[in-house]
Amino acid sequence: MIQKTNRINSPNDLEPSIDGYRGGKMVFMESKGVGMLWGRCVVSLKIIMVPVSKEKLAAYLAGGLAQDVFSDLMPASREFIISGISPVGSDGVFKA
Repeated sequence: MIQKTNRINSPNDLEPSIDGYRGGKMVFMESKGVGMLWGRCVVSLKIIMVPVSKEKLAAYLAGGLAQDVFSDLMPASREFIISGISPVGSDGVFKA
């Protein structure tokens, strides 16, 4: 899970590296106005990229609910942001 904090007052307060689930790291990068959150699935170990804006990531880290802040993302992308588990990793963990 990404560590949420109340220290985010504006999108400019984002650190380049965000503490993720199980000590993993997710990194936010922005180029030409397009933001991307990168991280490694804690189950499958695959690199996952999720397109997010700096403003939405800041709102989430400040305490917003993922389903509200990232309503434009697919549920699997939101789950990766919340837990660090990708769809492939989820299949490995929750397969019956």
